[in-house]
Amino acid sequence: MFGLTGHGMRLRTIRGYDFGEVSSAMQKAIRRGETQYAGYWALELWASGFGNYVWKRLLTVSAEDCWGIITQEVKALHDSYGFFVKFRGFSCC
Repeated sequence: MFGLTGHGMRLRTIRGYDFGEVSSAMQKAIRRGETQYAGYWALELWASGFGNYVWKRLLTVSAEDCWGIITQEVKALHDSYGFFVKFRGFSCC
């Protein structure tokens, strides 16, 4: 079960991973260029209802770790996603 647990009110993903550890693993995988791991952890967060957090984290990582080089591309992807949510009724989180 995902969400808050009774042990210190820690957030958990749908598969029971600690939210903070998954977020950290995703960022570390991005930094190392480990695309399969980064994708796995991003999808774990997404499937757990943290899709908005994934977008925020990707924008932050692009600005901090890539010096803004790909920030505009991430922003464009986010805006395209927003279009589908708004006009097509598509949403997964």
